[in-house]
Amino acid sequence: MHPIVTLHCKICKAQNAEAEPQTSYARHASLREAHVGTHWLSRIDVTKGIVSPFVIKDKEPKVSTAPQDNCCMIESLFCSGCSTCIGKVYKSTPKHLDFKRDLYCLDVDAIDSYIIGSTTLQEVPEKDEPLTLEKRSDLEEELERANTVLKVLQDQISALQAQMS
Repeated sequence: MHPIVTLHCKICKAQNAEAEPQTSYARHASLREAHVGTHWLSRIDVTKGIVSPFVIKDKEPKVSTAPQDNCCMIESLFCSGCSTCIGKVYKSTPKHLDFKRDLYCLDVDAIDSYIIGSTTLQEVPEKDEPLTLEKRSDLEEELERANTVLKVLQDQISALQAQMS
């Protein structure tokens, strides 16, 4: 299982995206290599998409003025929480830049990132709420489902071990 990386707006801390670095980022093997220059690069899987509803795209594509873009048509990406420009998505490219088409580039200077489960950046709860009966029953249901899945996996592992011996 790959670690999940979450990307947050540096200004308002809204979660803008999440991904598994080795599968969702542009074929880079590690988190350090997942960004090039000042941008994170990611191809969006149509079925799972990593960009969250907190990201707003320009309504109309525009021609990029960045020299490295060679007049590509892009849509700017904005954080819906604070309207900060957090990146761009390439919509139309010259033939030699076809690899950039539908590529999301998130500006490293506009986002924070961390690996879920790491201690480098953790969300601080707004305030502690008491555990209600409804929340308790929901938690118990989730634990029951997790235990069921765990038992099924244990049975499958035991069956595989028996076949191997």
